[in-house]
Amino acid sequence: MSAGVFELDDVASVYGSNKPAWHGSGIVLEGQPTSAEVEVAAPGFFFEVIKTPVRDGDFISSRHFWTIRQDLPQTDSRRYLGIVGEDYKVVNNREILNWCDDLAGQSGARFETVGTLHNGRQVYVCAIMPKGVCVKDDTLVQYLLVTTAHDGSMKWKVGWTTVRVVCANTLQMALQGLKSGYELKHTPDIKERMKKVAEALKNAQTYFKASANVLDSMSREAVNARFVKAYLEAIHPGKSSRAQKIRGEIRRLAYGDQIGGDMDALMHKGDPTAYGLFQATAEYVDHLKAVRPRNGRDADEARLDSVMFGDGAAMKGRSFRLLVDQLGMETKVKKIVAAADIN
Repeated sequence: MSAGVFELDDVASVYGSNKPAWHGSGIVLEGQPTSAEVEVAAPGFFFEVIKTPVRDGDFISSRHFWTIRQDLPQTDSRRYLGIVGEDYKVVNNREILNWCDDLAGQSGARFETVGTLHNGRQVYVCAIMPKGVCVKDDTLVQYLLVTTAHDGSMKWKVGWTTVRVVCANTLQMALQGLKSGYELKHTPDIKERMKKVAEALKNAQTYFKASANVLDSMSREAVNARFVKAYLEAIHPGKSSRAQKIRGEIRRLAYGDQIGGDMDALMHKGDPTAYGLFQATAEYVDHLKAVRPRNGRDADEARLDSVMFGDGAAMKGRSFRLLVDQLGMETKVKKIVAAADIN
């Protein structure tokens, strides 16, 4: 099946806001469900995973362990998810949703996407925060993405991302070294480190507001063709035809071809704003940039990982920092961060 979706994943995946996932499978619900509503709609997501030694006849390994789904009969080969080391610590799907609820506080998390891939080997959870912000006439909302794998193929990854509603561009920004994403190995102390990550992420609302203030300042700065040319050569240098094509794609998007390209936040009297240039880069990364699938993943999964945690996220981060520097906004950023009390 496409996008890593197999038989068991169809009954373990829920998608809110009346929108199917990128692969078109799973259960689609109205609005964003709570964790309790997810459990009612997709009980197949809440299977338990255990770790047990690999056996070869009478020999029992002390170094290699199977991760096994407990909800499937012993005769079903799909229960075997992967082989991991002795230090690997399982984090079950229910624990991930509980972690999101704890982070969200008394209101609890509302989930846009909850699901599995490869018959439960990979897990992803996307929670939406209740309040958005506006940059002129453009609306941004904040999401929390958690993803991991039960077969030892990837770390536990969590990150805040700001999403442009009209286009679903995800934006990664770095304000004075404040981290908005973390990766943790599945070592025995992972649950203690998950608690520490939650504490670090609880200032996300002030981070979000501070980011929006910086982006609002960018939306009020129109940039000319000379600035755009210098920016593009800095963000993706090189004389190769590929480099020139990438710069051309971002330039095309910046000059009105991106989704919502006629918005005041993105264009001013025929020139892109700095915010529009940043969003053009984000749209290129999220929707046009070539990705190379690895470790048995398909292109959709590889793009998600690149956009949220990989070289795509890094490119957007470089874009943000470059624009802040070139527009002389460093002092303004420091003031905004200080006012938000997130140092």
